[in-house]
Amino acid sequence: MAAHVDAIAQDLAYANAGAEKAHSMVAETDAYVQRSVDAAARGGFVAMAANLGAAQQQLRELHAVLHETRRELAEAAAPVANAPKEIDAEQVVVLLGPLTGQVDKVRGGLTRALGQVPPVVQRIAASANQSPAIGILTNVQQQVLAQVLQRVGAVTQTISAALADAKAAQAGG
Repeated sequence: MAAHVDAIAQDLAYANAGAEKAHSMVAETDAYVQRSVDAAARGGFVAMAANLGAAQQQLRELHAVLHETRRELAEAAAPVANAPKEIDAEQVVVLLGPLTGQVDKVRGGLTRALGQVPPVVQRIAASANQSPAIGILTNVQQQVLAQVLQRVGAVTQTISAALADAKAAQAGG
């Protein structure tokens, strides 16, 4: 049973690191877009500056979703990371029972974040198709958030297996 708890702790730590990386990459993207907004404004390209400003607002919304998801991840991970190394079936049920709902909230946040990336990329591409922001956001979506979401899915499966083992041990014990 401790192996399940360790695996969950490792997967949540990975997810937290990935969410932190995505959060940082979105901030970097925002800086690139700001430079494009400034250049468009200096050049008198009012419509382009407005479009990129709208993209920047979308980025800030994405940033907020990632911030909230990171908070939820930390909330979910803390009890697991602090679990005793020797843990019995009853402790596993108490520890992991509420975790399923928390992990579902994290999955929802990650799914929302993934869904927010394509419209921002399209908006940026419409005005500044050579912007490094496009590549960064594509990496956020495909390389970071997709992998984090997959890992969070593994956490859900591990929680189910751990709870099933714990409940079987309680019934047999």
